[in-house]
Amino acid sequence: MSLPTSRLAATGAAVTVALLLGGCGGGDGATPVAEEPSTGSSPDEPTGAPGRPCPRVLPTPGERAGADQAAEELPELPPVRRAWVCRYHPAQLGEGDGDGEGSSSRWERQGWAVPVADADLAPLADALDGLALLDLDTSQRVCTADIGPRFMVVLADAGDLTGVVVDDFGCHDTRLTADPHSRPAGADGPGGVVDGVLQGGPRVLEALGVGRGA
Repeated sequence: MSLPTSRLAATGAAVTVALLLGGCGGGDGATPVAEEPSTGSSPDEPTGAPGRPCPRVLPTPGERAGADQAAEELPELPPVRRAWVCRYHPAQLGEGDGDGEGSSSRWERQGWAVPVADADLAPLADALDGLALLDLDTSQRVCTADIGPRFMVVLADAGDLTGVVVDDFGCHDTRLTADPHSRPAGADGPGGVVDGVLQGGPRVLEALGVGRGA
C-alpha cells in the first residue's frame, strides 16, 4: 500500500532533520568537516595515510638544509602502478599561526586527490624517468618572480607512498619525498628519496594535463 504524498514529505523532512542533528558531533560545538573520499581497497593501499594519499598541508622543511639546493643524485622511484595528483596553493598565515620555525605561509591542498587514469600512467612514468640534475646551481639560475600552484604526484607501491612535488611557477623546481604526510619534499633526510631540487617537472605536469600549460 502506498503512502500519501503528504506523509512521504513529512517522513523525508524528519529523516533530513535527524541526519543534520546526528552530524553535529558532541557538545564541543565543532562544525563537521567533510572527509576526503578514501582511495579504496587495493594491494597498493597507502598504509601510512588511511587511504588518503595527499596531506591537507604540505610539510615544511623548516631549518633543514637541502630543499633549495641542487640535488646531487638521481632518484630511484617505484613502479608507476597507481598514482594521484593534488593541487596546492600558498596560504598566508596570521600572526602566531606559523609552524614555530619562522614560516609565514604554507601550501594548502585545493580540492581532493584525483586518481591518475590508467591511460596516463605510462606517459607519467616516462616523464618521471626524465627527471634530471640541474645544469646550474640554484643560486645561479634566473627564474620568474611569480608565484603559483604546486602539484604533488603521489605514487603508491605495496602500501608505501612517494611524493613528487612540482612548482608550476618560477624555475619549476621539482622535489621528492618518501612520505608526503610527514617528510618535506626535497629535505626528507636519511631514508628519504633524494634531497634537493631536480629539473623536468613540466613534463610531469604535461603528462597529466595539469598546470598552466594544460
